[in-house]
Amino acid sequence: MRGAGEEPEIRELKLTESIFQELAELSRNIYFFEGIPVENLNELCQDIGLFEFPADTSIVRQGSPGDSFFLMYSGRAKVRVKRGFLRGTLEVATLVRGHVFGEMALVNDDHKRRASIRAKENTFMMAFEREALEQLAADEPAIGLEVYRALAGALAKRLSVASGHAAHFKAMALKHN
Repeated sequence: MRGAGEEPEIRELKLTESIFQELAELSRNIYFFEGIPVENLNELCQDIGLFEFPADTSIVRQGSPGDSFFLMYSGRAKVRVKRGFLRGTLEVATLVRGHVFGEMALVNDDHKRRASIRAKENTFMMAFEREALEQLAADEPAIGLEVYRALAGALAKRLSVASGHAAHFKAMALKHN
């Protein structure tokens, strides 16, 4: 039995050729990687880590520094946002295979996580570290440019969706006033 406040051990797994091929194939079907040629995607996937997070383990904490982008390989994780001392914490999403998070950590040196993410069950995540992406961009500028374009597109898409939600909620608030 774990003591109060203890987290289960997070393990980094050895990437076998078959897991690597499956991860590369999964990546090809993720919006974040759209537009990156397959051979360049394979190059990007050379620098990933695969981590196992046991059930009820913290993956990232709101407010902590971010330096990695994650792709759900398997499992389920809950996304929670602290809304202030009196308003508590709100569960805003559940992540499953193929979902991504942490993109801002790849472009912002002093990025702080905007939500906490916790494994609901045994969960496996791919992690792309900012340092590895920067090194890839330095070594292979054409690949780096494609990755950063994909990142900019993904962030623009997310901003557009968020803006649409904000406009919807603003209209609803005005309707009820």
